[in-house]
Amino acid sequence: MSRRTNKSALRQAKQGREPGSFFALPKCVLESDEFATLSPFAVKLMMDMAAQHHMGRNGYLSASWTLMQKRGWRSKDTLAKALNELETEGWVVRTRQGGRRICNLFGFSFFRIDDHVPGKPLDIKPTVGPLGYWRKQAALIPDKKSRAPPHVAND
Repeated sequence: MSRRTNKSALRQAKQGREPGSFFALPKCVLESDEFATLSPFAVKLMMDMAAQHHMGRNGYLSASWTLMQKRGWRSKDTLAKALNELETEGWVVRTRQGGRRICNLFGFSFFRIDDHVPGKPLDIKPTVGPLGYWRKQAALIPDKKSRAPPHVAND
């Protein structure tokens, strides 16, 4: 494609959606069995955390009660269960352990953890690529030994 065609395509894409920034959720995530088995509350929390996401700042997401209550959450217990599900299933990784008057921070494992923001250090180092903790190990590393040999029909 020529440079002019690229600009035209980008302009058309921008005109075809709501204005403002957007959150690009990879299609491999949406089509995965792992995503399909998430509870509705975990998916809702993921989307509410995605509303905080900015390019180059993955790792600075919060699921604090103060923020999530404004997003429509009515139960601290339900929020805690949804966050626990996202964390144990590998969708989010804790990037800063909170404490007294300091909230936990998280990053999505399907994006890389970004460089630290000056004055706001994280407990983990930035990554080059996505951690991919949400994927089941079987999907990541196919077991070649357990594969059955191709079936040969006897004619």
